[in-house]
Amino acid sequence: MKNARALASISVILAVALGLRCGAAVVWQTRIPQGKTFAFDDSETYWYLARTIAEGSRYAYGDAQIFRTPGYPLQLAAVIAAFGETASPMPARLVGAVQGTIVVGLVMVLARMLFSWRVSLVAGWIVALEPGSIAMSILVLSESLFCPFMLACILAWVKSLRATTSRTRCTWSFISGVLSGLATLTRPSWLLFTPCVGIVMFICGNDRRVRWASNVFMFTGMILVMAPWWVRNYNVAGRFVATTLQVGASLYDGWNPEANGASDMEFVPQFVEEQRRSDSHTPPAAGLFEDRLDKSMQRAALEWAGQNPGKVLRLMGVKFLRTWSPWPHAEELQSGWLRWGIALSYLPLIGCGLCGALRYGNRGWDYALCLFPAFYFSGLHMIFVGSLRYRQPPLLLLIVLAAAVIVEWLFMAMASAGTCNPSQQNAAR
Repeated sequence: MKNARALASISVILAVALGLRCGAAVVWQTRIPQGKTFAFDDSETYWYLARTIAEGSRYAYGDAQIFRTPGYPLQLAAVIAAFGETASPMPARLVGAVQGTIVVGLVMVLARMLFSWRVSLVAGWIVALEPGSIAMSILVLSESLFCPFMLACILAWVKSLRATTSRTRCTWSFISGVLSGLATLTRPSWLLFTPCVGIVMFICGNDRRVRWASNVFMFTGMILVMAPWWVRNYNVAGRFVATTLQVGASLYDGWNPEANGASDMEFVPQFVEEQRRSDSHTPPAAGLFEDRLDKSMQRAALEWAGQNPGKVLRLMGVKFLRTWSPWPHAEELQSGWLRWGIALSYLPLIGCGLCGALRYGNRGWDYALCLFPAFYFSGLHMIFVGSLRYRQPPLLLLIVLAAAVIVEWLFMAMASAGTCNPSQQNAAR
């Protein structure tokens, strides 16, 4: 009977999550200004690359052949192939709505693994209703695909940490590595997460031999998934390129004389012109123009940062605050109901999440995995640019800890009122 009630509750949560996301997709599509296909420039680039895949033409954005990793464009290409090249982005938004519902389910599974069914249901309701999670599902941005991959990677990692046999542990480690590779091909910023956390676990863990074996299988899985992209990039660029040739542009976007923590790529045409002028004076022996352009932007960013350490430190603080701000800064998200909806849901949520981090973060590596992405993305985007968009993936994991705190507080309140006994309270944890 208890299982039947739990299954019914899960079905209701997932149905509500899917309905809200489909409704949001329809509403958002009607808000796109006439004459435009997307509200965000990034969406335009993903759609363009998807069309090159669907048409079977060269995978490039203009002259840039290593502009974006292929994970999300491949998904959009499947949508274009199914609905036609002239189709609106609405089918892609609905696919994102389904993926957002899968995210709700994965958060519930993780919460059940770490805590209890009650925590799982509370976490599911939070993610199902949280405005940021809904928005990231239906915008044509890579987060809609990255979030399921990231959560699945963390789930497999937790399974490997809790495995009782070496064979099971190595199997789940390999699966986690494969999922990490898929996440990286969707969002390149994930590239260093698995190696960094794996090394931390190896150095700080008690059984280094076990951690060493797990890391070997995890890194192997990640490398196998990434290898075709690396081979393709080597054939195109003549050298190893781990993700894309946009690191220089992203770095200069965060470190330049006009930087304010937000993204503003208006400097790119000037660098393109300067690089073409330089090439005309000193013709390069070989290599891609976009590779030389990328290195030029990296040098400029690092030179400016070296000359302005104080401004760099101030910008790091600004970017951190932008990423974890209760208010969205993007012009496309400035409607009153959306701003207030995000802020009013975010403030209590992040408060409970921080309490959960303090309460449960030291229980073991499996619980700490809910915290590491928040540290990782915060540090990364204190270097590049800050935005609410970049906090959404780690926020999903903090919601698991927040839900555990909420359930514990509820049972403490009920215990003080005499409506539940200690055994029920312990079962909720």
